[in-house]
Amino acid sequence: MFVPREYQKNIINHIIEHKRCCVFAGMGMGKTASTLFAISALKAVGEVKKVLQALPRCRFAVGPCVPLDSVADSLRWARKALALVDEGALPPRRVVWVQECLPAVLLHSDESLAQQLRGRLLTALDGLTARQRERMLETLRAWLDAQGHVLDMAERLSVHPQTVRYRMRQLEAVFGDRLRDPDARFELELALRALPSAPWRNGAVPRPRTTPTPT
Repeated sequence: MFVPREYQKNIINHIIEHKRCCVFAGMGMGKTASTLFAISALKAVGEVKKVLQALPRCRFAVGPCVPLDSVADSLRWARKALALVDEGALPPRRVVWVQECLPAVLLHSDESLAQQLRGRLLTALDGLTARQRERMLETLRAWLDAQGHVLDMAERLSVHPQTVRYRMRQLEAVFGDRLRDPDARFELELALRALPSAPWRNGAVPRPRTTPTPT
């Protein structure tokens, strides 16, 4: 029979007393802590600081504030966010606020579907070398982020605008009308963000501009 410790009793009492709460999932020293902290939304930031000080070797995910009957969902999302940090899909932070990364959690909620998206994208690149495929995906992401603006793409990729135009002709040859269809573009971006271990999946940061030369 499970007998809660004193701090767990306090947590349980808090859950009962508050209709809305935040859910924390903690991870540290390589093991999932699966510990719940139920706190009022207004005190969330302060409570997080206390937990960080008390458990300096742990990492935490904070689920969204939800009604009491949805606490299990918030915990599940928090645990998923921690897993995505381990997988490299989210940046490594000691505290992951799930409210700030809901799109990533949603995208990776069904890994089988995400795999299907990735497969549809990568199949179009069959026949390319690994380096060519990487460059094509990098260019596609820059094109989507910059909404096709050549100078913005050149800055993001640290290449000459002429190089961007050359790469865009390659994209056109591979993806054709999909680049002009809004639904297809949305699918392409979802697939890009679902790629494992991709450096751009959390949002590429433009690299410092250098003096580019056409390639």
